[in-house]
Amino acid sequence: MEKGVVRESKFRHIFGKAWKKEACITNMSISTSAGLNVIQVNAQYIAVPWSTSSGGALAIIPLELRGKVPDRLPLIDAHTSSILDFRFHPFRDDVLATCAREGTVKLWKLPEGGMHKTMTEPLGVLEGHKSRVVSLAFHPVASDILLSSSADNTVAIWDVEKQMRATTIQGPGDVVQSVVWNMNGTLFSTSCTKDKKLRVYDARSGGGPIHEVHGHDGGKGFQTTFLENDRIVSVGFSKTSQRQISMWDFSGTDACLGTTELDINPSILTPHYQSATGVCTLVGRGDEVYFFELNNDAPYVHALSKSKCSSYNGSAPIPSRACDVKQAEIARFMNASKSGIEPISVIVPRKNAKTVFQEDIFPPAPNGEAGLSAAAWLSGSDGALPTQSLQPKGMPSVFSLSAEEGGKSLEAERKKAFKRTATVAQIDTVQEVPKMSEGKVRQYVGGWWNPWAQRWLVLSGQEAAAPALTVFETDESASASLVIPSSNMADIVIDEYDDTQFRIVMKNGKDHVFKASDSHSAAGWLFCINQLKERAEFRAQGGAASSSTAPTSSASCTSSAAVCDASESGGLKGHLEIYEQGGWFSFAGWNKRWWVVDGLVLYAYRTNDPDESPVENFHLDRVTSVTPSEYDAGSREFTFKLCTPTQVIHLAAESEADRERWVNGLLTLLLGEDAADSIVSGTISGACEGYVDKKRNGLLSLVTRSWDHRWLSVAKKDIYYYESHNATKAPLERLSLQLVRKVVPDQRDDRLFEVHMMDRCVLCACIVPCSPSHHPSLCASLSFLLLACHVL
Repeated sequence: MEKGVVRESKFRHIFGKAWKKEACITNMSISTSAGLNVIQVNAQYIAVPWSTSSGGALAIIPLELRGKVPDRLPLIDAHTSSILDFRFHPFRDDVLATCAREGTVKLWKLPEGGMHKTMTEPLGVLEGHKSRVVSLAFHPVASDILLSSSADNTVAIWDVEKQMRATTIQGPGDVVQSVVWNMNGTLFSTSCTKDKKLRVYDARSGGGPIHEVHGHDGGKGFQTTFLENDRIVSVGFSKTSQRQISMWDFSGTDACLGTTELDINPSILTPHYQSATGVCTLVGRGDEVYFFELNNDAPYVHALSKSKCSSYNGSAPIPSRACDVKQAEIARFMNASKSGIEPISVIVPRKNAKTVFQEDIFPPAPNGEAGLSAAAWLSGSDGALPTQSLQPKGMPSVFSLSAEEGGKSLEAERKKAFKRTATVAQIDTVQEVPKMSEGKVRQYVGGWWNPWAQRWLVLSGQEAAAPALTVFETDESASASLVIPSSNMADIVIDEYDDTQFRIVMKNGKDHVFKASDSHSAAGWLFCINQLKERAEFRAQGGAASSSTAPTSSASCTSSAAVCDASESGGLKGHLEIYEQGGWFSFAGWNKRWWVVDGLVLYAYRTNDPDESPVENFHLDRVTSVTPSEYDAGSREFTFKLCTPTQVIHLAAESEADRERWVNGLLTLLLGEDAADSIVSGTISGACEGYVDKKRNGLLSLVTRSWDHRWLSVAKKDIYYYESHNATKAPLERLSLQLVRKVVPDQRDDRLFEVHMMDRCVLCACIVPCSPSHHPSLCASLSFLLLACHVL
């Protein structure tokens, strides 16, 4: 088996962790003569075949049992010959089915509270097979539908509630080794040992196979499991007895998408696939458990890892809803040997799994209820399993956190899930017309140390007056590092040596080189940038009003102090001063600019010359707050600021009226007119901002001054700490209000209050306002925002 891992896989570090010896179940006498099925598990019980003289008994023990079992257990005396297969009812934890060599299928109902004495009387007996029954499978969605295969060359579908046969399907002329339902229970597959065929049947038609392919060449047979969209994974042997795993696509050409060689070992592996994550676990006999990730990226089957464990003869997973999400346990297998059962936890390492719900690896799981009745399914209806959220109460989801806090994008996860579960034909259809509007790339910037820099590309929309490709340093940057107007592009090409790179050739001969994550993304950028370029050329030829640069800087208002209403001029325009921090070759101070708002972009020009290009621009959709400045910033009286997660922009108007109109107009643009009216009154700045002295944590506070003078600001659902009130750089620290449990004043000192986080320790020990009179409003405001955040 290859030791490589899937590129950019969240499961690359997955591993199996065997439980400690005291947490295992011992003193058992498990029979291994039942073939591959040695253990079955549901949300309450574990079932194992028990070694008796007849070989037809089952032991039922509670799932939570640990340690040594009693020497004498009450058993289910099911059959007079060896049990060949047994399955729990998927929607009734106290019901299970068994089959054996005498050709019958028996149904058993466990007493309330578990086994107290040996059972000999079944709930019902399903008769009709003329030879031994070798395999069973309950329907995955419909209640009380059971499938059985027999050595008499038939497959029967039973209505368990009525205890009658609903359908009989003539088999392939060979003993069926295993039967498996697809995800929604419309199809089932069979695998045979002698003719080595993999067949797929329509479950309700009663006819012959609708798909038939040659499976694995080995003589020991193979095991299968269905994936989404009727793909199948099979695990078997090659002619040289090497174990292998293959993926089949039956949506079009009945093709084998790929085969991965594993190792040489005589034991048969059984695949267990998790549709929620795409992880497939292979278990069998031996001392190893194998993990693979299945998706639509060639070679389709990607080796992740394998874990060592105690020697076992069979294994079965518990339901997903019973896993421990706080330990990032995506699955748990119960490995059965002759003398005991050892649990194996399948874990995806996450640092904050105990405090943040990892929803990207724990999507909603089946809640244990059926999706439809047996009568509805037999009449032709299809359904889906009802699900439940696995998120613990009071624990925030990873989708609710920002990128700095380790959060993830729900939309990005949905796109990954579609790409993983779509058929090859669907993927090809999407690839024919790729669409890229924004995303992460790397840009070639030169230099001997690190010639590539991470960038975030954004394509302007169809409605933009001047189509352009905007380059940001990060996805949260408000100001662009580069704007490439489509009217200035000469050509866009893919690098002939690296199909993940694309080059934008400008009309002035300059090139901009970018590198996407893969060739498909690069092709998407090429297609969409070309569309942007064609749209600009169409407008330049008179197809629509166009401009070769950003929106015109001319305004209907000639006064430098005038600010035009959005309803009159199509956007805010006017003179404002911007505070710049300065650097090696420039001084800090205020610079006067002509500002124009177009859509959600704020452009700055040196003058209001209509032919001038903007010197900088800020994307307003990344602004977290717009507030009048409470403190004087650099000898300017009528100041206000725009805050983003990575930058603070300080602006100064020429009068109080101009500042109010700018703040009012920007808030109306971002929040809507009704929300802006309640915020612009000025209360937001007085209640949610102020200087504080923040207590240091750790050993550093013992050798240096233990308090830091900081400017605290609350925007949206975050608390920001800045170096000062006129800081223009990124905040020094950012805390999410969703991770704050409470804000309480100190009982001994009325100047102190504490911010308690969700973690086991208090991240912000104390915050001391600069004056006691400012403490009540700031503390009360934080408490109010915290309450509003949790309510929303």
